[in-house]
Amino acid sequence: MLLQLLGYSAISLLFTRWFEPIQLPKAWVVEKITKFYIRKGWYWMFDIVKIFSCGKCFSFWFTLLMTFNLYYAAIVSILTMLINLVIEKLQDNG
Repeated sequence: MLLQLLGYSAISLLFTRWFEPIQLPKAWVVEKITKFYIRKGWYWMFDIVKIFSCGKCFSFWFTLLMTFNLYYAAIVSILTMLINLVIEKLQDNG
């Protein structure tokens, strides 16, 4: 089970930040959604856009949808945040 939770965390980090081929289409989708919300005046819906760019937010909702378990979703969200912090620190010191 731990390996599965690590996998959810890895997928989340790759989707939100580290896998370059998906970043351009993701940015295009986020831009279209943002323009749509601005045009409609639905500023309260911007949290949906945050899901696509925030690793811990995406990992929480992704894990919740995959497992239907709130505890696993919370664990993966925190794990994703910690892994992302470690990667950033390693890149800064590298």
